[in-house]
Amino acid sequence: MDSVLSALHEVPGVTATLVFDAAGRLALHKGHAVYDRALCEHVTGLLVKAIDAVQLEQEEWDSMTAQFADGRILLRNLGSAHFLAVVADAALSPTFSTVAMRIAVNKLKKGIEKGTLTGITPVSQPAVTPFSQPAAMPPSQGAARPSPSPEATAFLARCVKELARYVGPMSKVYVKESVGRVCAGAPFTMAAAERLIEDLAQQLDDLSDRGALRAALVKGA
Repeated sequence: MDSVLSALHEVPGVTATLVFDAAGRLALHKGHAVYDRALCEHVTGLLVKAIDAVQLEQEEWDSMTAQFADGRILLRNLGSAHFLAVVADAALSPTFSTVAMRIAVNKLKKGIEKGTLTGITPVSQPAVTPFSQPAAMPPSQGAARPSPSPEATAFLARCVKELARYVGPMSKVYVKESVGRVCAGAPFTMAAAERLIEDLAQQLDDLSDRGALRAALVKGA
């Protein structure tokens, strides 16, 4: 499947392409010399944290775009808990990149389904995490969805981290369920931060733990 990534690199502005799983493990990558495997694995680790935060409030998503000073990162959900990330600079053409990404995603999904991509688990044996979607989304759900604000994403990640002090790895599940209760299916925004903090605190039996959690989260709200 190296040819799929090579085709993406023909689009002006593309500097690196990464295919990775929900644990941040790199399956395929291609990029300029600076993007060695170590750097790519560091990037995928950061992206997985962002994906986890997004999926706290929106499990089913198809695409996301993150802007940074010199360009952007285009992220696509490949299904079976795998993702494609394209790092690009300011020269990226939106028109060309949209078409190239669509073709690449379709080919990569087929490769995953057939189990022909080295390092990627086939659909029949998906690598599932609490926020992963093992099956491809129906066409009606394939439209791009808005991402939470950077502030909201960072706050949700903080909630997971602080709550983990009391409930361990299940903190992701607790936060996800709490967001559902507080936002009633709507995207999480910082306007709901106070209610979310209180809802999370109520999940703890110990009153002193509740107070400590509130204090820790209020600092980031």
